[in-house]
Amino acid sequence: MPDASLSLPPPLGGDGSKHNARLESKSHRRFLEAVLASSASSQQTAPEEVAELGTGSGEGSKVFLFNCECHTFEEVITQLLKAVPGMTRPLAEELAWRVHTQGLAEVYRGSAAECDRVAKVLGETGLIVQVL
Repeated sequence: MPDASLSLPPPLGGDGSKHNARLESKSHRRFLEAVLASSASSQQTAPEEVAELGTGSGEGSKVFLFNCECHTFEEVITQLLKAVPGMTRPLAEELAWRVHTQGLAEVYRGSAAECDRVAKVLGETGLIVQVL
């Protein structure tokens, strides 16, 4: 469950039916960067470590997964394994826990096209994702 003091921007998508969208607003981008910076001090895997573990090239865009309280850990883990190249079960478990406890996690870095593909697969089951 995310920290009650953490207020995340709603996913963009017009009518609310789309969970996967690019953040176009500079204020949304700054807010998300501030949230990520404040969570960097945690003892969990930092986004840089995600890239080092083979879940993206670290260049271009990033995929963020948000907590929605409507999926089980196993559903999130299964979808991460399906969507993210190079994902391992232990890392998927750690990222699912980070999403649950911090409200969001960076789960992939790579080209805009590859990030869009990862986000699309994650969103197939209704997971809330955003590509930056």
